[in-house]
Amino acid sequence: TIYNGILAESLRDLETVTTAIADLRTRMDDAERWQRINEAANSMHTNLDHLRQFNRQNVQLSLSRARDAADRKSVRQLYDIN
Repeated sequence: TIYNGILAESLRDLETVTTAIADLRTRMDDAERWQRINEAANSMHTNLDHLRQFNRQNVQLSLSRARDAADRKSVRQLYDIN
């Protein structure tokens, strides 16, 4: 699913950051460590943007499928939107 893909990518990014910070046995200079951390951070921001976009699309799909005002009200309450 989309969520599994985003989660897997986020875990890879976290592993990259953890390795760059914690594993001092890894042979890299500070500039390379910062580069890896920045690349992972950029990827995390992209993942977050994709997650938010996917969630917005799901809300819109749920609202479009709602048959009447009561259904739309339930969807809005479910997603905590006005």
